[in-house]
Amino acid sequence: MAGGYVLHIGGATVNLQSTCTSEHKLNVKYGNETLCANATTDSLPDTLHVLYNGTIYSICDGECGGGGQEYIMPTTPPDPVQLDSSCTWTQNNLNAYLESDGNQYFDTRATVANDQEVEITAKIVNGTSAQLYGTSGAKCFYDVTVDDYGEIFFRIGTSTYGAFWNPGSMSNKHVWTIKNYNPSAKKKYIYLDTVDSNGRLGQMNSYTCSADDTILIFKNDWKTVNLNNNGGIRLYSIKVWNKDGTLIHQYQPVQSGTSFCNYTAPTNALWDTVTKRVLLPGGTGQTSFGTD
Repeated sequence: MAGGYVLHIGGATVNLQSTCTSEHKLNVKYGNETLCANATTDSLPDTLHVLYNGTIYSICDGECGGGGQEYIMPTTPPDPVQLDSSCTWTQNNLNAYLESDGNQYFDTRATVANDQEVEITAKIVNGTSAQLYGTSGAKCFYDVTVDDYGEIFFRIGTSTYGAFWNPGSMSNKHVWTIKNYNPSAKKKYIYLDTVDSNGRLGQMNSYTCSADDTILIFKNDWKTVNLNNNGGIRLYSIKVWNKDGTLIHQYQPVQSGTSFCNYTAPTNALWDTVTKRVLLPGGTGQTSFGTD
């Protein structure tokens, strides 16, 4: 074999060549080298996403664009990309958003604490239900979900105790805020814009989160939503404060191809201005970027 490489995708074995011809429809970018084979992604059983030494490589049907930096959605989000602590880039357009149809999500790799406060600026479009924010742990619960009826459910610290509230239409741009009501008693209010939930409290009756239980965006382990009624969630920002009121995370939308601090985003992503980390999505399909 001229190329010296064999590619395995699911049950398929593809021989890659270093000399490409018109019959070779499958191109693989490996650094500056292009390898090819007489196959297309349509003929292979699974999507391939290759991460090598921090660089994302891709398989493309036909010509690859972006110098091998095209992002192929992995099933689970990869580890965040850590940029230099001196990076000061910020998304200055407050109307910029990422939109998920419910099949894409981010893993912040950040842990949750019962005394954190969270502010989510988002809009639900083409549906009513959405998993906005939540935990990945089977025993750790800190979730915000809007169900098919437009009711906001939020739960902290126990699988059985949560609160819900129906404040009206979710189709406009809103700010959801989880605020400490009585931190020593592990009680919280949820607010929609500046209106509180009329006395409805989420309370941590038990707390079993560990360092391995991380916060997800556009996903949680609590309340299942109807994806057919989840036509889109537009996320503008998420801010997280610790018990001392210090901002510890600020997630902002980043458009694919944006270059900052010696990094180029391979796909639409989220940027944490505090920890200087770029979050890349996982799931199926692609998140979209836009501005209102």
